[in-house]
Amino acid sequence: MPGFGTTGDYDERAATWDDEPDRRARSQTVARRINDLVGPTPATRVLEYGAGTGLLGFALKPFVGHMTLADISEGMLAQVQKKIAASEMTDVEWRRLDLTTDPLPAERYDLICLQLILHHIMDTDQILTALRACLAPGGVLVVADMDLEDGSFHREAYEGYFGFEREPLGEKVLAAGFASVEFDDVLTVHKVRGGVEREYPMFLMIART
Repeated sequence: MPGFGTTGDYDERAATWDDEPDRRARSQTVARRINDLVGPTPATRVLEYGAGTGLLGFALKPFVGHMTLADISEGMLAQVQKKIAASEMTDVEWRRLDLTTDPLPAERYDLICLQLILHHIMDTDQILTALRACLAPGGVLVVADMDLEDGSFHREAYEGYFGFEREPLGEKVLAAGFASVEFDDVLTVHKVRGGVEREYPMFLMIART
């Protein structure tokens, strides 16, 4: 998967992805914080990029309008399709989309959200530029991701970053053509590593056009 690690592991984990309570609770917290800080409306057109099974997108859906859930994992997208069918929502769609290699979609969005995806993408500058191009005038990019950590968050080997320092990331956002960027503390992820509970702070980055 150009720009990312491989999708195979995520394809295999997709069927049980939502079984982890912490993962579901995290998405609910991030969705509420986006609603508080961005203030979307029922007219807001949303793209969740790297949506996985759509946990964040579906948590955010009560606050917004049309929702597009995009990923590159066929296994994850199969779960999204099942959820859309079960919900009988007509204003939620899915698509396979890799903005590191695919042409930009024709649609433009008022709000684009990423949750724990940016640190998996090798070329941060390229993806920020592509996301900026997908936004409608006045649109907002929201990224929920990890503050810089020591590499213990992922127990398995993977290609990507160990989170981000906020100031350098903000500089990249502005260089990609955004008018402003701000950061907010959103939550702390707790994981047991080596028999010890570790804390991994997450930020919410809000970039406005």
